[in-house]
Amino acid sequence: LSAQTVPDKFAPIQHAGDTTIVCTKTFGKDIRGFQRDTPVKIYLLKDQVVKVEAMTNRETREYFVKVKEKLMNAWNGLTVKEAKAKKVDTVTEATVSARAVIETVQRGLEYYEENVK
Repeated sequence: LSAQTVPDKFAPIQHAGDTTIVCTKTFGKDIRGFQRDTPVKIYLLKDQVVKVEAMTNRETREYFVKVKEKLMNAWNGLTVKEAKAKKVDTVTEATVSARAVIETVQRGLEYYEENVK
C-alpha cells in the first residue's frame, strides 16, 4: 500500500485497490485480551471477508500463535452478514485472547456496515 492510498496506517477505513480494510486499532482499544487490546485488520472485497489479520499486540506469543493458526481464517469467504452471525469457537489455552479477537472482529464488521456499506 502506498502512502497516498493509506495516509494513516491506523485509519479505521483503508483501501487497497478494490479491497476495503477495516483497522480496529483506534476503535477496539477497550476490548481486552489477556494483556491488552488485540487489534486486527479485516480485508473485505464486495461485502465478503477476504482475510482477518492480527496486528501487533502484547498477548503472550506462544498462546497468540494458536489464536492466529486456529481462528484467523474462521471468517474467510463469508459475507459480512454471515461473518457477523457466525459463532466462532475459542481456542483452548488461549481463551481470553481468542474471545478478544472474536469481539474485535465483530466490532470491525459492525463498523464496516455503519461506515462503508
